[in-house]
Amino acid sequence: MSRTSLSVVLSLVVFANLSVGLWLLLGGTDQDKSLQPLEPVRPLRQLPAASAEDSSIAVPDAVPDAVPDAVPDAVPDAVPDAVPDAVPDVVPDAGAQPELQCRGWGPYDAEADARAQLDALLAAGAIDSEEQTLIESRRIQGASDFLIFLGPFPDRAAAGAVRQQIVDLGSDAYVITREGQVLVSVGVFSQARFADAQFQKIRGYGFEPKQLELLRNRQAYFLLADLSQAGLAELDQSPGVGTGAQTCDSIASEYGIL
Repeated sequence: MSRTSLSVVLSLVVFANLSVGLWLLLGGTDQDKSLQPLEPVRPLRQLPAASAEDSSIAVPDAVPDAVPDAVPDAVPDAVPDAVPDAVPDVVPDAGAQPELQCRGWGPYDAEADARAQLDALLAAGAIDSEEQTLIESRRIQGASDFLIFLGPFPDRAAAGAVRQQIVDLGSDAYVITREGQVLVSVGVFSQARFADAQFQKIRGYGFEPKQLELLRNRQAYFLLADLSQAGLAELDQSPGVGTGAQTCDSIASEYGIL
């Protein structure tokens, strides 16, 4: 209760007592005079004085706030073992071209022969279009010729004298110059067996002939084609079309193509 409220209550009690005392003093009514005075209010029993030890109410020691048990350091989340990057499934590219293998034909003496082979590949279904092919032209070493001759001679006059002797014996002969040397040619042959026969004939005349292999260069044509696995299978089923086919690597090695 606050100090102000207590003062108000005490003031009301004092006023009430004064009013009652004044009323009794003035006599009151007869009925009021017959009233017996009230017994004095017995004072409240006083409590024994508290001893020095009891002068203060024992207050239990403050219970300290409960201290939670020590919490272990937070355990880090388990780190999973390193997982290798997932290898994506290999999805073939829908637009990827099939693996091609190169095959070649030749040498041909004429471009028309290479063109005929190209048309045969198209007809057999080994290739889909001419864009898969290439016709290449090269000068290559052709078949050898064989020269049977006498010499060399110091001059054309000496060579002419020997030539006349051979003609007189019934064989053709010519004075030629080759690489700065004067020779008497008794024949040029495309086949070795004919060259050998002439060689023996001139030797039979008492001369010492010689033989020289002449290497000829010629224009040659090659057909190169890129074939798929299906095209190679078609080639195997068409022996006439596939006849003479070589790998492009072998053609390149032998003739210097590509």
